[in-house]
Amino acid sequence: EYFGLSPSSEIPDLVATLEVKGLPFSSVSVLKRYSDKDKTYKIFSRAPISDELLDKLF
Repeated sequence: EYFGLSPSSEIPDLVATLEVKGLPFSSVSVLKRYSDKDKTYKIFSRAPISDELLDKLF
């Protein structure tokens, strides 16, 4: 839902943003796939990512 998708939608393998001060991250991408529902993600951010944001993303 964070990206404007329905809960049943698949999150894209890469979400990139502009380097804008107010955005919480620069990019989120799949680092490794273990199965369709089990993946490791890589997040780039200028500041530490809060648990609250992680809950919203995933």
